[in-house]
Amino acid sequence: MLPNGTSQPSRKSRGWFLVAVLAIVIAAVVMSAVLLWLWHQTTLQPRVTLTAANYVTEACVPMGNGYYANRFRWTFTLVNTGTADGDASIGFLLDGNSLGYSHFFVPQHSQVTGNANLFGSGSLTPGQCPSETPGISLASVAGGFVLDIPMVIESFVRPVATIGFTGAWLGFLQYQAQRRKSSVFEDLGASGWGVAVSTVLAAGFFANVLTVFLVTPYNVPVDWTVATLYGVVFSMLGVIFFALGYREMLRVGRRKKLNTR
Repeated sequence: MLPNGTSQPSRKSRGWFLVAVLAIVIAAVVMSAVLLWLWHQTTLQPRVTLTAANYVTEACVPMGNGYYANRFRWTFTLVNTGTADGDASIGFLLDGNSLGYSHFFVPQHSQVTGNANLFGSGSLTPGQCPSETPGISLASVAGGFVLDIPMVIESFVRPVATIGFTGAWLGFLQYQAQRRKSSVFEDLGASGWGVAVSTVLAAGFFANVLTVFLVTPYNVPVDWTVATLYGVVFSMLGVIFFALGYREMLRVGRRKKLNTR
């Protein structure tokens, strides 16, 4: 009767251990899939080109208030061959000097025809407007998916690190428990929950340390003082909770030895 009584807790502990490992693997796979999806979104970007840019000059047209100026009527086409909508900024020049910018929304896999009327230097009398040379350029293109690195670290790296540290701590505790002929998964009472809670809290604090140091380089301005302070505090708390979990594991082992006597 004794072998049967002692084999059942062992099978039960192995079952809980496999459940814990499976949960950690599933969580890691889900997090990896989310990160892969985020990376794929960064590949969806607009590719806008400026084509068919032409202008017609109307010399010394009245502007009102007694002024006259050359008017330039621009027509152009914006072509987006990318995989995301884009906001194109068109810059206008006059003798190499900037006259301003206009923005045009260009959906993906489409083209937009734009036009603009620009005036040159003013003159008090008609016929005295200077000779000027206009210009046009594609100044910038915005749009697509912009990956916010600090957001990714806070939202995904932190939980993944917590899962990883939890698995590592539980594996270490289970190894130490097996050396003492016991298992942290045999007792799911007060001691078992003590080990679990202490392990998760310790893993969470160490994941916070990793997160703080990964996010700090993206802060403006970069200040390592706060990261160092939080790192020291969180590391101390992590060590304390890990020590509590280790103590609970030893109590489980001692209790099992007393029960088997």
